[in-house]
Amino acid sequence: LMASRLTREKNIPLAIRAVEKIISKHPHVGLVIVGDGPEKKSLENLLRLILPNNHLLLSWVNNLLPLYKGADLFFLTSRYEGYGRTIVEARLAGLPVVSFDVGVAKEMGAIIAT
Repeated sequence: LMASRLTREKNIPLAIRAVEKIISKHPHVGLVIVGDGPEKKSLENLLRLILPNNHLLLSWVNNLLPLYKGADLFFLTSRYEGYGRTIVEARLAGLPVVSFDVGVAKEMGAIIAT
């Protein structure tokens, strides 16, 4: 699961490519992205190309709790964050988080990507 503005600085294509590698060994894995923004159309195209049967791209919702509860992992691929509210929400919902060392990722116990 990813939830963010769909902007270039969020680095969402990195998550798409990571999930592509995971799917090569675990074909039932999928990526759910929740958000809106200027990169939505290009992300839709990339998802159709790379993860044609293993993705959902949903518009932003204010209550992410059901999505957090239904996910196995939360991705945050931004190289910088001021705070990282979705990291906090995901951790409070019991999800493991994979993130770069941004915002409160380390303090919230995220798995830090290098």
